[in-house]
Amino acid sequence: MAVLTTSFQKIATGANTTVGSARGYLEVWAKYNSQNVANNTTNYTVELRLVVTAGYFGNYQSTPYSVSGTGLTTKNGDIGSGSHRSQTLGSVTGNVTHNNDGTKSITGSGSLNLTAWGITLSASGSATLPTIPRASTITATNADIGSATTININIASSTFTHT
Repeated sequence: MAVLTTSFQKIATGANTTVGSARGYLEVWAKYNSQNVANNTTNYTVELRLVVTAGYFGNYQSTPYSVSGTGLTTKNGDIGSGSHRSQTLGSVTGNVTHNNDGTKSITGSGSLNLTAWGITLSASGSATLPTIPRASTITATNADIGSATTININIASSTFTHT
């Protein structure tokens, strides 16, 4: 599973589907936009792309699609024609909270309902977000007032300031 960066990366490719003289598939792409270390969250975007390898998908009726990601509300829309070789159908952006250890994986999925042919294209995949460093751990021995003591700090990130 790929670790996302701030540039879009493909996380899934759907089945190559043939309908009449048309052929194509869906791809799911994702990236992270920013991370909030203090809140242990990441803002990310999932994008749904249609790749047409022959003919065209779509018709004069609307051709519904949806795209979603972990913790994101599905975005619905439609295309009037799918004759471009590759086109972005839609995207969703949202925030996700990481696990207590700072790790998190996300999923992204999408579908395109080819109403004229009664066929639905789909794709789904997942990716790992960069780990967010969590709180440093502190241990102390013989911490009695007036006595010498040893304090050890296991620093979780070199960017943290410890007082």
